[in-house]
Amino acid sequence: MSGVKGEARTLGYTPGQRPTRGLPAPDGDYSCTLKFKGKEGDAGWKSKPGKFPNRAVTWNIQGTEDEVTGDEKTVTTFISLSNKVLKQVTELAYASGYPHAFELARYSKPGDPGVQEMKTVVDAILSFIEENGVVMKARIGTDEYNGEEKNTVKRWLGPDEAAEA
Repeated sequence: MSGVKGEARTLGYTPGQRPTRGLPAPDGDYSCTLKFKGKEGDAGWKSKPGKFPNRAVTWNIQGTEDEVTGDEKTVTTFISLSNKVLKQVTELAYASGYPHAFELARYSKPGDPGVQEMKTVVDAILSFIEENGVVMKARIGTDEYNGEEKNTVKRWLGPDEAAEA
């Protein structure tokens, strides 16, 4: 493959063989752009009964190419509103340069009013990133999930930290 976007690719299926998948990007620091943040508002948040809501967000990893599609490789992050992992919301805000202050709501159960407050905060941060075309810097690694290597964001890098791409 020469890496030309739109180049003809031979993809198919052979019975009994796993479908062709691209390899994950090598571990390192990358620049990432928001590809898909899900539906607006509550419709973008998923949760099981009695569990805290989460939102799946997909990012393009700049300077990479997916061997199957020819597009940039992607990484999906899951933003959970569990009160045990709310630090990730402040890290996302800091890394994006989000200009508005906010307090982390205090809550202990998925139905508490603070959960809705945090949904609004996360949605505002993601909208800021999308509307301003913010290029995020991230430390990307690989983890095994369901027997396959996948890229994961190990941590978002601050504005003063370097990223390769």
